[in-house]
Amino acid sequence: MTLEKLLNELNDLTSDELATIHKQMQALKRTRVSPLAYIEEMMNFQSLGVEEGTEVYRHQMYVTDELKNRYQMLHGGIMATFIDTAMGSTVFQAMGESRRSVTLDLNVSFLKPANKGWLTSYTEVIKKGKTIIVLETKVKDEQGKTIARAAGTFFRQSESSPDRGVEKPYKIAAKAIIFDEERVLVLRKSKAERSAKDTHGWDFPGGGLEPSEPLMEALYREVKEETGLQIKVVGPAYIYDDLQDEKHLIIIKFACRDPVGTVELSAEHDSFQWTELEALHTAPYPEWMKEEIRRAYRIYME
Repeated sequence: MTLEKLLNELNDLTSDELATIHKQMQALKRTRVSPLAYIEEMMNFQSLGVEEGTEVYRHQMYVTDELKNRYQMLHGGIMATFIDTAMGSTVFQAMGESRRSVTLDLNVSFLKPANKGWLTSYTEVIKKGKTIIVLETKVKDEQGKTIARAAGTFFRQSESSPDRGVEKPYKIAAKAIIFDEERVLVLRKSKAERSAKDTHGWDFPGGGLEPSEPLMEALYREVKEETGLQIKVVGPAYIYDDLQDEKHLIIIKFACRDPVGTVELSAEHDSFQWTELEALHTAPYPEWMKEEIRRAYRIYME
């Protein structure tokens, strides 16, 4: 586009439209010297550091007309971007600057509309593994009312060092620990699916992510394929992080509830059982599995 053509188009704009263009240009110019991206500059994104006496990281953004939807409320996508940016900044501050972090999954609950003024996010690291970080964020308006809540999972690139050798490919999987009131669902792998070390075969439904597949979509898909059930996710319960000979295996296990449907197994499993939690101590499962069920149950009950 030539400068002459651009000026002709600007001449057709109203004063309000020109004011919007001016704000966008200023935000774009600030990215020349700012570490923030253009959209973050448009939000007037700011880091306020750690809340005194806590491990909660605070960030702010300012609601302007340019960030609103047709109903004159802050656009939901902008709110999600604000939360995602705040979580990324929290990982950066809490875990150090040496490794890049990217979002694996983000779930946002919109509680009240945001119309104007400053919004403040409060983010806390809930669980942290070698490469997987789980965070929770709540967003409040200037009156102190909570207008959004979110849970996010971030992937942190592992460090390379001489003693660790060549960087190994990642395999990320999601599994569901499904509760139906006071029962938990446990599957048993078919003999063809069991490894030499996995003689018992007890398993939770779930599996690996396909290329470019979001974490939660993979979880819902795998549960549907392996059990025929639809579920609701409560939250992450356990992170298994294992640097193996040929790959870096990460399994994120979620506490889940409200199963809908009848269990119909795939060829990967040959049996299942709903185990009453009061009888868990006598169940034939390995101790690590019982402990994961207990941990997930505590999250399920919160």
